[in-house]
Amino acid sequence: MGFEGIVAKEALQKEFGSARYVRQYRERWHISVSKVDEFGSSAYVNTDGSIEARYSESKGPAYLAAKGVSYDWIVTLYDINSRTGGIWRPYKADCIKGMEKFVRGLPKGADVEARMIGLQNGQDAAVVKGVLSFIGKRGIPLMEVDLFGDEIRHIAFDLKRGVTFDMLLENRIYRPGELKNGGTADQFEAQFKAQKP
Repeated sequence: MGFEGIVAKEALQKEFGSARYVRQYRERWHISVSKVDEFGSSAYVNTDGSIEARYSESKGPAYLAAKGVSYDWIVTLYDINSRTGGIWRPYKADCIKGMEKFVRGLPKGADVEARMIGLQNGQDAAVVKGVLSFIGKRGIPLMEVDLFGDEIRHIAFDLKRGVTFDMLLENRIYRPGELKNGGTADQFEAQFKAQKP
């Protein structure tokens, strides 16, 4: 059982998006970036990008990861049965078509879960409502929500277990306030445009 019904109802409230919003069954565990990258076992998604992969002991990534998530966000879909996952990191791009294609490509009887992480306080919650509508229509449970707030997030998604981790970029626990986002939306926008080819 997921949080999709609760989140869809609370997303209609006027204050949704003004403060950090978390719904989860347990706090995310930590994992060091050196563990994530060990033996080339990670694939990183950039802003407005996506990656899909199936877990394998012998080939392919064990983790799908995103560094510096702030004014963008990540959505993951994961089929428990086939250990196949996808991660989308929308900012300007629409991720719904990619998610639809991913779900259609899964084997019959797939058991899919969703997770949503990112964004900053005051951002338009309409993008969240679009993904909520998508998963709601397909009966996909929402297993983790960590939206808005004022911190930068570094996330690793484990393809073997289908869970997310807070990734420790310096291989140590962060000090209080260390992940606070000091950048503005305009600065993020300028950086995003500078990185576009």
